[in-house]
Amino acid sequence: MIYDIGIDKHAIEGRVLTLEFKKFYLVNVYSPNSSTGLKRIDYRVNEWDKDFFQFICDLELTGKPVILSGDLNVCHTEADIVNSQRWTNYPCYTKMERDSLSTFLRKGYIDCFRYFHPNMIKYSSAGKYQSKKKMNHGPYEGMRLDYFIVNKQLIKA
Repeated sequence: MIYDIGIDKHAIEGRVLTLEFKKFYLVNVYSPNSSTGLKRIDYRVNEWDKDFFQFICDLELTGKPVILSGDLNVCHTEADIVNSQRWTNYPCYTKMERDSLSTFLRKGYIDCFRYFHPNMIKYSSAGKYQSKKKMNHGPYEGMRLDYFIVNKQLIKA
């Protein structure tokens, strides 16, 4: 079991738990939010994302694939958020956050939900003031912030 990602400046976040199994790693994360007014956007994208995604890539270098799960605090595509135009430049849906996840995925990683359900609209979180019962029905403020991401090699397995 590995706690955190081994970088002191991120240790206070306390959001990563990695389990090593015989044939793979399982990483669970709760990524920092860029915060109201985007106060933490620079930290989130330029420090946390870069270091966290490098941590995942470094685990892969051991020869074992990685299964990444958890709340990445980003709605990667328009299909992952209700009323995307309304939320542009708000936490979880900035171009910077979406581009950061895209850069990581281009390294050979797959968003499992989108891979198996490319056109499905489902959300894993409702806005602060919305009922979770309603978030997948109608024009409510739903967001898909939670992911299972794997290396391409696991999709073929």
